[in-house]
This record gives sequence, C-alpha cells and structure tokens, in this order.
Amino acid sequence: MSTLWLLEDQLSVELVRKHRPDRVLLIESKRHVATWPFHQHRILFQVSAIRHFAEELESGGIVVHHNGLGRRPYLDSLAAIAHLVKETRDPEMVVVDPSEFHCARWIKSIAGIKGVRIRHEPNTLFLTDRAEFAAWSRPLKKPVMEPFYRRMRAKLNVLVESDGSPVGGEWNLDKENRKPAKRGMTFPEPFSIAPDAITRCAMKDVDKVFSSHPGSTREFSLPVTRADAEKAWARFAQQRLPQFGDYEDAMLTGLSPQAMNDWFYSMHVDSVDWVVTPNALGMGMNADNGTMATKPYVSSAAYINRMSDYCADCTFEPAERVGESACPFNYLFWTFLHEGAGRFKSNRRMTMMLKNAEKMDANQMSQMMKKRTRFIELHICGKVSR
Repeated sequence: MSTLWLLEDQLSVELVRKHRPDRVLLIESKRHVATWPFHQHRILFQVSAIRHFAEELESGGIVVHHNGLGRRPYLDSLAAIAHLVKETRDPEMVVVDPSEFHCARWIKSIAGIKGVRIRHEPNTLFLTDRAEFAAWSRPLKKPVMEPFYRRMRAKLNVLVESDGSPVGGEWNLDKENRKPAKRGMTFPEPFSIAPDAITRCAMKDVDKVFSSHPGSTREFSLPVTRADAEKAWARFAQQRLPQFGDYEDAMLTGLSPQAMNDWFYSMHVDSVDWVVTPNALGMGMNADNGTMATKPYVSSAAYINRMSDYCADCTFEPAERVGESACPFNYLFWTFLHEGAGRFKSNRRMTMMLKNAEKMDANQMSQMMKKRTRFIELHICGKVSR
C-alpha cells in the first residue's frame, strides 16, 4: 500500500508504471507559486498539465487524488497529505527525488510530519543522477560542461563510433551555428494548440487566484499533454530543425546576477533552477567566473546587427560607440572587456576581443565608461538626473 506524490515536473506515466502505487497524489500548490512572481503563462502551463495528466491516469484506471485550485475547501501540500493519510489510513508516501534544489530542501524539512512515512525514490527521468555528476565534478576546479557532455555521449553510445570517437569527426558543430539569417528569410510558425475545456477552466482559476502575478493567461497555446508535446516535437523536427542549427545564434551588465536569475526563473514557462542558474549566471552573465562555460557569451551591436533584424528599426546606431545615438550594447560590451581584461587574459577564446579592446583610444574608452555608468544609473538603479 502506498501513495505516489508527483510534482508538477514529474507528470510521467512511466513513473506510475515503475512504482505501481495504490494511488497518485497531485497538488496545485498556491503556496509554491506564491513564493516567486511567476508569469501567468507559466502557472497556467503547469496547472493545465496537471489536470490533463490526472484525466489521463483516471482514464487508465489509476486512482488519483487531485487537489486543484478550485477545490473547496482548498488543501495545500501539507494539509492535502494529512487529509489523504487520514482518509486512506495509509501512512506511506513515495516521493520521487525533486529535480529542483528548493523543492528537495523543502521536502526534506517535512520528513518528520506526524503520521506520515516518506520514502524517497531515485528520479529516473534523467540520464544521469546527482551522485554521478558530483563524482565527476568534485575534483575539478572548473567543471565546464563540454567534457561532461562528451563523457555522457560515450557512456550512452550517442553519436559515437565503436572506438569512442564522435560520429563525423567533431564533438560539436558550434562553428556552423553562427550564420546570419538572410534578408527576407522566413520560418514556419511554431506549433500551437487551442485551449480545450480543461485549459479554459484552468485559465479562469489562474486569473482568479494569481491575478497579481505578471502577464496574463490570454493567447495561451502551448501543448500541455504528452500527445500534443510529441506532435509539437514532430512538427519542429520536420519543419524547423533543418534551419535551426545554422541560425541558432541569430538572435551586459551592471545587473544583479541574482535578480537576472530570478527574472528568467519567473518569466519562462519551462524554467527550472538546474537549467536557469547555469545558463543565466554562467553563460549569460559570466557571474560564476567561468565555472560552467568556456567564455562569456557577450557581443557588441555589430554581431547583433549581423545575426538578426533587430537593429533595422532601432533609434540607436549599431556602428557607434559614443555619442547620443551610440548603441548601449557597444559601450557595455567594450567596457566589460576593459574591466575584465586581467581576469580574461588567460582565456585563449578571448584573445582577439581583448586585443581589439586594447587598441581603443583611451579617450573613447573613458567616454564609454561614462555612458555605461549613466546607463546603469538610469535603467538599472532607476536614478533620474534633475
């Protein structure tokens, strides 16, 4: 006898089949959502996915205890667990290890709840686990991800030859994904799903309960079931993937790294901490001092202009570094390199950029530093000169 408690990122039929519980517990947690200013699309995405998953399980004969936002009386996590244990007289609660750190820490804190016996099970939704990654990264000063990717490809036999070398002779094709999109080029529209009755009901509940959160539930068209997600993947693979690689990169600071991390975590519908933090703080801001990535992912306006069409209707000039019409991406980029020269000088991937920064006229660099300071004061700190 046992209850399998699945979190919002564990909506997997495979987990249910693996653990064969007597019942499944699903909770739409107000308390969890209220801890972050999540965008309403993100909240709706998870609520609708939970409700569709509950329906899928029930149609397959699985007993589901679903505590939704509209339940009266509403029961959040601890109250829902206590109520279920009392109702079923079954104290065993099976929990699949959470992928997110804050969820794992919280669940550990409730391990001593009276009358409940929590049994932790490994999260088999990943190709590796924390212990294996920790064993690999612990002795390394900088656990850059590229070697780990290669290690896992060899272990899982993904695109590798019998001798362990990569198929095609290259471990990655990063050099080929920097092509600028040609003028007039078009791309197929992303896959979209019109909200069904379950999603429309979820919209009403999210509108009512989380009205103070950023954004709205309008224009929601994301897949919220496994079947629709597989359709979206098939459409992407057929229509968009052939062009995706070549134009992947076609698209500084003074910001608080923590604030930046929190913004990405709150605003993206598929955000989880183990993805957001390495990418936002590591790759995006280099706030981890190069621990996870081989170089800061920064650029001047020239690169943005070459790789996208964003500059066409912009009031700033991508070729100017100083002056009233200078693009902020220019003076933020070059002053970032100037200030970080000592830290980056041993990074061979930064050599060319640092040499170009060194060649700049000292007066021009001084002007850019002033513009950078003013930009941060105005747009980051909110200071307005009188």
